[in-house]
Amino acid sequence: MRKAALHYLLLPLAPLLAISGCGNDDNGGTDPLATLQVTIAGTGSGVVTSNDQEINCPADCSAEHIPGDELTLMATPDAGSVFDGWSGACSGNGDCSLVAGGDQVVTATFNTQALADCPSEVTISVSGGTEPTFSWTPACRLFWMNTELADAFTDQWSIICRGSNAIEPPVQYGVVPAGATQSTAPEALVAGVLYKVAVGRFTGPGEEDGEIIGIQTFTP
Repeated sequence: MRKAALHYLLLPLAPLLAISGCGNDDNGGTDPLATLQVTIAGTGSGVVTSNDQEINCPADCSAEHIPGDELTLMATPDAGSVFDGWSGACSGNGDCSLVAGGDQVVTATFNTQALADCPSEVTISVSGGTEPTFSWTPACRLFWMNTELADAFTDQWSIICRGSNAIEPPVQYGVVPAGATQSTAPEALVAGVLYKVAVGRFTGPGEEDGEIIGIQTFTP
């Protein structure tokens, strides 16, 4: 009778051991989790997010998923940048749709947005100091800039860009922007003296084919 009692006592333990699933992971213990890695490339900037909110790159660029999960990545460029497409596990310029499986790498490319040529009028702003910074709105491509004494028409500094080159904001006084085809040596600005800066665009191929589209006086 003692052996029979022991047999019936052990019977309930077998189902419990089978159910416990010791060592199982979140996806049933059958497959390892799949890693998705997002990288950002290009001259611009932006943000890549996922539909499950696990990816928010460049802050959070890696996440693990159960194999077979359907994921969507969205690319949002920052101001002044454009999204130029996916590479790696995705391609094209729309949303990136993929199925998790293995280790996957997706690269989003953001580039600086090309500026348009300036319109017929711009508004110039000048920072303070004897080495001021010039900006203009709308932000656009200029082809020449000239700084001179306001009442004596004596040039202090000039920049010219020809061909496909252009001057883009901002420009610091005395620092020749990349692509300039002609410039003069800057004269030192004197605090308390009134100056003016003029900017323009070319309207034709000739040396005189241009027009002034903005003038601003300033005192360092």
